[in-house]
Amino acid sequence: MKLKNRYFKTVTKATLFNLQFFAGEDDNNNDDDKQGDKQLSQDQVNDIIAKRLAKEKAKWEKDYNAKLEAEKAEAARLANLDATQRAEEEAKKKLAALEEREAKIKQAEDKLECENVLKERGLSTSFANFLLGADAEVTLANINSFETAFKEAVKAEVETRIKGKTPPAGGGDNKDGVVSKEEFKKLPLFEQNKLYLSNPELYKTYYGA
Repeated sequence: MKLKNRYFKTVTKATLFNLQFFAGEDDNNNDDDKQGDKQLSQDQVNDIIAKRLAKEKAKWEKDYNAKLEAEKAEAARLANLDATQRAEEEAKKKLAALEEREAKIKQAEDKLECENVLKERGLSTSFANFLLGADAEVTLANINSFETAFKEAVKAEVETRIKGKTPPAGGGDNKDGVVSKEEFKKLPLFEQNKLYLSNPELYKTYYGA
């Protein structure tokens, strides 16, 4: 499974909230009127909100009633079964519930194992949910692909920034990138990435701090 750069590139988008969207209407106003002429009164705003809430309430009631009817139908079906059939149904339900619990436990264990591997490689555990696969083999393949893509992205970013960065006066000091943990936390992301590439073992000690 080939991973895309989307797992480590964060895109921040501003969410715009306006009355046309809240009311479910399109903005078809192409006039040259001033903004002040298009302001809504409080009563109009209240009416828009009331209609929207009524629409949401109707949807909730429809879903609730459908679920209620399904439960009634299931209860009626079970009532028509004999004792043996009801016992079989109960056994099936218990087995399904047990399998669901076991699946959740396994998923939690797999995620923990994935996080441990990420920690060992100096990668953020926040990517665990994206990298989890159907089994341990697939998960490991995902991690390997992600690590390669991550390193390539970091290297490209470092090389891009390094072109426009002037070496510090006095040069040569601290060439191994050894700084205290407190100093490391104050470094910009660019410098932290440089340390990751030049001294990954040291980077891991800081990351775990």
